[in-house]
Amino acid sequence: MDGKMKAITLHQPWASLVAFGEKKIETRSWSTRYRGELLIHAAQRINPECKQLVAFDPAFRYALAEHGINSWTDLPTGKILCIVKLTHIAPTEQYAWSNKEEMFGDFRPGRYAWIFADDIVVFDEPIPAKGNRRLWSYTSLKEKK
Repeated sequence: MDGKMKAITLHQPWASLVAFGEKKIETRSWSTRYRGELLIHAAQRINPECKQLVAFDPAFRYALAEHGINSWTDLPTGKILCIVKLTHIAPTEQYAWSNKEEMFGDFRPGRYAWIFADDIVVFDEPIPAKGNRRLWSYTSLKEKK
């Protein structure tokens, strides 16, 4: 990873679901013209509602357990997990999604479906980083030295 890359911070467990390939559509209240490689960063904190999803929602529990995550305490935070390719963005009203995606996203009218390609590059060791709101730029460790 040389130079700057665009990144987006997602709350857990959604960041890990993207990295595991379980979630291929991220829903947002806003759109962007950006398309291309995008780093997925897991937010620093896991809020109580998200902890409850991991503990009690069968869809989340099963999808995460398939990848060795059995508790919210197993989820990485404050780290870049993977690189995805953002290929398309569409209003949720114009996009047909699967039942699985519907379980992991907010497809209410007025929102946007950010569609990722199937090829995901997962880092063996997640990269510690501070996140930010909206799209942000990450400068590689190589450049910072």
